[in-house]
Amino acid sequence: MSSLVTVELFAEDRAHEALLRPLIRRVCDEEGKPAEVRVRSARGGHGRAISEFEAYQQLKQAHRVELTGDVLDVTIDDLRGRVVLQETIDGVPYKVVWFYWYYEDGGERDQPGWRRVPDDLTYFWGEDRAIERDGVRVTYRDLDEDLATALAERVEGWWRRGCAIARCAAFPPDLHIDIVAARPPAMRCRCRSR
Repeated sequence: MSSLVTVELFAEDRAHEALLRPLIRRVCDEEGKPAEVRVRSARGGHGRAISEFEAYQQLKQAHRVELTGDVLDVTIDDLRGRVVLQETIDGVPYKVVWFYWYYEDGGERDQPGWRRVPDDLTYFWGEDRAIERDGVRVTYRDLDEDLATALAERVEGWWRRGCAIARCAAFPPDLHIDIVAARPPAMRCRCRSR
């Protein structure tokens, strides 16, 4: 059997993803080329799919993005799963998080298995954590630990320097920063009627 083919999918919505993902896998399987389908965009409509595809193509053409396929972490909790992958953009490594649910399909097709799902930001982003520095408190969840640590160190220095520049009579009150995982807002299409 041939090696795995990676297909990057840009779809308008989850319904298109639900149709295209198995179709792509089936066609590739029939050609003897099993496929991994990575969904890059599957919500926000036609405009968002096209704009994300074009931005992705620009990165690829400029050799600015490297999809290493390195799996950094896998966490499974009952019927939920989370995979942390690495991709590199402009030489800087980033963590990409994908979420999965296990479906016990009992329908006519009876295809149980793990399916990629929208971001599971509340349940599967990890435990609540906090970093306390001199005058700075950063709260975050496990998955954002690297960001929280770097931010706490940097902001602590800014807080001190700002007070020194302003010649504070007393150190200012503690600065509290909350890192909260959130989905980007959906794009809105403002179409004109003809």
